[in-house]
Amino acid sequence: MNSNITYIGVNEVLPHPLNPRKEVGDVSELAESIKKNGIMQNLTVIIHEGKYRCLIGHRRLAAAKLAGLEQVPCVIAENIPLVDQIAIMLSENIQRNDLTKIEQIDGMQMMLDLGDTADGISEKTGLSESTVRRRLKLLEYGRDKIEQAFERGATFSDFEKLNDISDPKAREKVAESIGTPNFNYYYENARRDEKSAKAYAAALELLKSFASEITEEEKQNYRYVDGMNRYSAESFKKPDDTETVKYFYFMYPTGEVSIYRELTAEETQVLEKNKKENEAAEKKREQQREACSELYKLTEIAAELRHKFILGCEPLKGCNSQKDQLAVYKKLCGFMVRAYIEFNFDKWDVYDIFLDNNVYVFKSGGRIC
Repeated sequence: MNSNITYIGVNEVLPHPLNPRKEVGDVSELAESIKKNGIMQNLTVIIHEGKYRCLIGHRRLAAAKLAGLEQVPCVIAENIPLVDQIAIMLSENIQRNDLTKIEQIDGMQMMLDLGDTADGISEKTGLSESTVRRRLKLLEYGRDKIEQAFERGATFSDFEKLNDISDPKAREKVAESIGTPNFNYYYENARRDEKSAKAYAAALELLKSFASEITEEEKQNYRYVDGMNRYSAESFKKPDDTETVKYFYFMYPTGEVSIYRELTAEETQVLEKNKKENEAAEKKREQQREACSELYKLTEIAAELRHKFILGCEPLKGCNSQKDQLAVYKKLCGFMVRAYIEFNFDKWDVYDIFLDNNVYVFKSGGRIC
């Protein structure tokens, strides 16, 4: 690099087209300083196709033009490859914190496109290689998305948190909220879900090492001992007696698991006893249902016969109003039903009658028939 200072017309020096910094910002204060004190530090320029391009000092160049200077002091640099030119501009602006986050990434990407490596970018810019790689990795989310995230207030640290999430889909979903007040909420949820999923997978693997899977029908043959799901799996432990006791498990479609063990001799006897009692109870219920069905049929026949008989009774014919007819009808019907109940009580075990618009409903065995 040539260190001789040359004064060049201010309008002859052009901004470098590949400068990572796209906007020089407000240079009014710098312009006032230059008016009073002149330019205290020279610019560095290169010659490209017969024209001067500013390599270092873009803000000073803009301020000099605003201050009305005709010439600016420059050092003309020679034989600098394009990728090194970008590295120089990138490094200068990073050191001064003059670049936006997206401009830093764009500058590194330009160097990669020109054939440089992460190690080379690190060496040329003074950034660590891990920092270079992490920032370039952000481009996986798409330039537009990361630019929008930075505009919302996202930081490089926020993006680095995403590396804690292993699942690509979950990571991409959380990335949509980066830079918003909800980011930490979604990030913590994703981390917790991932942790739970790993614990669940480990617990399931442990369970299968000592227990056999059973069907829905087979569950009744074993004793329930525990349950497990993806949120309780972290505390799951292998029982101490797996060497002497057989264990089984049933997995629900939701992923929840019920764990069983084989029955003891005493439990098997109780199970058989309960099974016989249940069968006997079901047989009795079936008999009751059959009895109720027969009672319904008889009740309907009796109701129809009562209705026909009462309509032909003399007391009903002698009534002068519909109100009197209904009163006599109900009274006669009640007498007949009571007689029927007394006659059939032992057979049907009937203990109550309900009158609802002249329809009688019998109860048998504690169940409404």
